[in-house]
Amino acid sequence: MKITREIKTERLVIRKFERGDFEAFHNFMTDPEATKYLLFSNEQKTENGIRELFDYTINSYSEDMDAVSFAIAIKNTNDYIGSVGYAPDFNGKDIQIYWSINREFQNNGYATEATKALLQNLKSQSEKKIRAYCHIENASSEAVAEKVGMKDLGILFIKEIAQESRVFET
Repeated sequence: MKITREIKTERLVIRKFERGDFEAFHNFMTDPEATKYLLFSNEQKTENGIRELFDYTINSYSEDMDAVSFAIAIKNTNDYIGSVGYAPDFNGKDIQIYWSINREFQNNGYATEATKALLQNLKSQSEKKIRAYCHIENASSEAVAEKVGMKDLGILFIKEIAQESRVFET
């Protein structure tokens, strides 16, 4: 499954990352508060790591990849405000999704709007279950999963990441 076109919502466009997104992406990756619940390694948060991750993401669109990351941008300005994406689930047969919003754009419903649009697009292409894994202290992310209609399966230990997560599923 591959989403190849932009997804537009009332206020947002979910699109491929563009070179002009780097500064805002860099700001996100160097904000310890914004990334504290995310599974980025310390190396990925260095200058070289940020550049490599950004370049990898942009170059990934030309390949047939199962894991895809998209930029979330304001529709009328095309300004990057976060990201949303999907990958194979840890069980190897389903899909997992993620979302993040740069801190200065949080609490405006953007994560919910983007995640809902991504979910609708994925559901239209696949019968697979879709899961989201939220850090157990990340109440904001849990709220997004609930608002988009995902079912709370509770807190489970995820051996692949060696931590407990609150798991949501469609």
